[in-house]
Amino acid sequence: EKNIIQDKKKYLKSILEGLQKLCDYDSLSAIKLQLKHTFSFQEIVLEMLKKIYDLFEAKKQSENLYDFMDIAKAAIRLFQDYPWLQEEYQNSIAEILIDEYQDTSDLQDALISLIAKHNVYMVGDVKQSIYRFRYANPAIFQEKFVVFQNSKNSSVIELSENYRSREEVIRGINSLFSNIMSKEMGGVAYVGGQHLAYGNKTYETKDNKSRYGIYSLTYHLDETYQSYKNYEIEAFIIANEIKKRVENKEQVMGKKGLRDAKWNDFAILTQDKGKFGLFKQIFEYMQI
Repeated sequence: EKNIIQDKKKYLKSILEGLQKLCDYDSLSAIKLQLKHTFSFQEIVLEMLKKIYDLFEAKKQSENLYDFMDIAKAAIRLFQDYPWLQEEYQNSIAEILIDEYQDTSDLQDALISLIAKHNVYMVGDVKQSIYRFRYANPAIFQEKFVVFQNSKNSSVIELSENYRSREEVIRGINSLFSNIMSKEMGGVAYVGGQHLAYGNKTYETKDNKSRYGIYSLTYHLDETYQSYKNYEIEAFIIANEIKKRVENKEQVMGKKGLRDAKWNDFAILTQDKGKFGLFKQIFEYMQI
């Protein structure tokens, strides 16, 4: 069954890739024109989705299966249909503590509101919202933030100081996101209160103050790299950068002060662990 599913996934992926190529446009007006021509098709797709949904729900019921959303809906119905049950839960829970509140969905928030009794403590950072694919709604967090600020019965504690990172890291992050994150792009006014403040002073010494920072290494796909894939190019660029710093005896902060950089002073973070073998090959080729 697993092999059959994998084959189906590959087949569907190839179809989706073909559809993506059809969605390349030269202008906004071309997109609008194309959308006007798709209204009749959209109705058919919506009708198909409704039928698939109904079939899926019927299958789950016949097999007595429930997903997390079904369980949450069932809990909401119970509390709405039986007020005595809702009251019992409200009176038996001293506090409700919710972490990662920016990733709460409307369904989860509705359930929480039914058992809450002015006793909810929420922690979150709207900049870290990453679960929209499972219906997380960061707008809930933002709305509560505004309401609580203007309410006599609620309070907001802003944890603006960062104690986890060095000043150089925080400065680099602020420099990057203050230019790319706004209310319109990302739903967060980064400059208007969401920027990070430096809190951990333990790294500060006369020797290492402001020695480090965040740098972007860019490249052009000229004839030098034509035969390579993007991740191979990046591996070569990183290898060359490390080799240059070691050979030039760049100064780094050690336990006893500044010293020459060594190979094990460098770490590489990648979002794809499948490329570790490639990095190893290229680094060996570069005699690192």
